Amino acid sequence: MANPVTQPSERVETHSRKSESRGGFLLVSIFRLLLLGVSGSLAALLGVAIAQFYPDPSQEPPIVEKAVRQAQNWVNQQKQALFPAPQPAVVPSPASPIAPSIRQLPPSSTPLSQAERDKLQAELAQLRAQLRGLGDRAATIETQLGAAAPAPPEKALMVTLPSDTLFDATQASLRPESLPILDSLISDLQRYPGATVRVSAHVDEQGAVEADRSRSFEQAKVVKQYLSSKLDDTYQWVAIGYGHSRPLAANSAQGNPLPGSQGDRQRNRRIEIAIEPQ
Repeated sequence: MANPVTQPSERVETHSRKSESRGGFLLVSIFRLLLLGVSGSLAALLGVAIAQFYPDPSQEPPIVEKAVRQAQNWVNQQKQALFPAPQPAVVPSPASPIAPSIRQLPPSSTPLSQAERDKLQAELAQLRAQLRGLGDRAATIETQLGAAAPAPPEKALMVTLPSDTLFDATQASLRPESLPILDSLISDLQRYPGATVRVSAHVDEQGAVEADRSRSFEQAKVVKQYLSSKLDDTYQWVAIGYGHSRPLAANSAQGNPLPGSQGDRQRNRRIEIAIEPQ
């Protein structure tokens, strides 16, 4: 059977329909793109307006900025790993190969208030009282040790006074006429501020060892108290009672040319004041 023959007019009509369909699709695509662009612009403007009137309280940076910062930190870490910074050389102090780590308080540039000054004065007085208590305790121990107590150092300045000019016999209270003698020592002591003053009392043999030692200790304390009352608190005081353990001459008649020689026994009754400068 013979195929039907297509007429020229039908071919033209089919071609025109295809062209129209392609044109319509292109117009729809363009319209959609324009609609998408307009919608995106309106959304961006709306977002900016909302951000202006209702800002985010968290104040977090944008995601892009976070990514940039993380990238910069990673690059810096890689640079430090590849090229470490040189450590500064530590030069030891010439005084010692290893300088001790001593914490020093910086000097205060602001003046102290009256309350702060009073507090510091009270603390200083407490520390000085504790120091004097330690000195008295040391003197008590030295008195108990007696002859074993250490002698003043060689650099100390020594003043020796006869006990008979300061005290009555077997007494531990100062005689009134002895005060000018002690006052004459004040000017000498003032030339050595902050010195350690050691007051040692010696007696002749009058009785038991402990009784003589206790009596000499009381005499040393009385002299120390009088001199310290005339000076400031920078001095360190030590009172020692040796009793008759350190005689300059024999206390008994066995070693004297004349039995019961009072001259030699008087030499043993003495007050020694040693000044140890700083």
